[in-house]
Amino acid sequence: MAVLIAMFAMVTSWVPMSAPSNELPANNESREQLEGPTLEERCSSITFEDMFDYSSAIFEVEIASDWESADVHAIAWVNGTFADIVRTNLDTFVAEVYPSGDDGWISTDEREGVRAIASECVEHTLTRIGMRDGGPHRGGVGTDWKNISWTEDEVLVEEWNLVPEDHSQVRSCSGWGSSSDCVEIPVVPNSDRDCDTNIAATAEIDECRLMLWLNASLTINNINSPDEFTIAFNASNLSNIVYNFHFPHTEELRLDMWEECEGRNVEVEIDEYAGEAPLRGTCLGDASSSYQLIENDDGSLTYSIEPNMPIWPIGEDLFADFTTAPIPIDNPPAWTESAPEDDAWFPKSSGGQQVIANWQE
Repeated sequence: MAVLIAMFAMVTSWVPMSAPSNELPANNESREQLEGPTLEERCSSITFEDMFDYSSAIFEVEIASDWESADVHAIAWVNGTFADIVRTNLDTFVAEVYPSGDDGWISTDEREGVRAIASECVEHTLTRIGMRDGGPHRGGVGTDWKNISWTEDEVLVEEWNLVPEDHSQVRSCSGWGSSSDCVEIPVVPNSDRDCDTNIAATAEIDECRLMLWLNASLTINNINSPDEFTIAFNASNLSNIVYNFHFPHTEELRLDMWEECEGRNVEVEIDEYAGEAPLRGTCLGDASSSYQLIENDDGSLTYSIEPNMPIWPIGEDLFADFTTAPIPIDNPPAWTESAPEDDAWFPKSSGGQQVIANWQE
């Protein structure tokens, strides 16, 4: 837990929020990856999903007209016992910062502590997205797909219902140094799962669920011309997620090819992520991901992908080639007037010596 203390020491400002606010449901795997002397090194080898273990999510990526940045708005749901895991991990995660941590209860004070580092850590995580202009390609040596990053000081993570105020087991904080208005709830509720006493059990509502929001900006590098480009998305270990990429209006922009390529894991093979690459048009895919292309009223395009991995861990890249070039016309050959008549015979050579002669010889 000394890792979190070092991370807190690097945070120079607190993010003031009123409900809804953010939370950091880290799992054991995520905590093991958060190792390194600086906050950037601790967070740069993980993804948003390593920090926040959600059930499903929708990401809206609005690319600016200059193709140099994008606004991101996302919402994620943490349902059922996943919410218990989130609260349990968070309680353990803050144990060495708050004396009340790792006691089976999560408090409003502990939630505030996580707010101080969550957004700053996300700034350094892998975005999973890459864009390269020019002719279609699949990467390889000398091509870094990780050329889209979170914009510094423009990432905000919020949460709802991490500490339900109407929880049937809510109590004043008992830990040393707690604030006067601090309250806490058990990280795992009793069998009644009554996280909101105002809702009847017969309503069959998941009262203990969590919701997460992400509002951020992306910095896009090396897009000099949007007339022809490839957008890559690493879908390693993603399920029940939708990414909608909203492109600015570009005359005649169309999708030329879409491919689902298996194998590369953005996290495990971090050093080789830009190395070995598939040949364009050779990927078969396992159909765990799908896509849609929507033409909007203003003529712009929305490129939507839906990764849904049934088995983890697995690596996967999704490639989409866009171009403004016209669709090639496949003109079939046309017979000329000197073409032979139907049922005409053509000589065919066979084995042995061939002699060409005419009737005069």
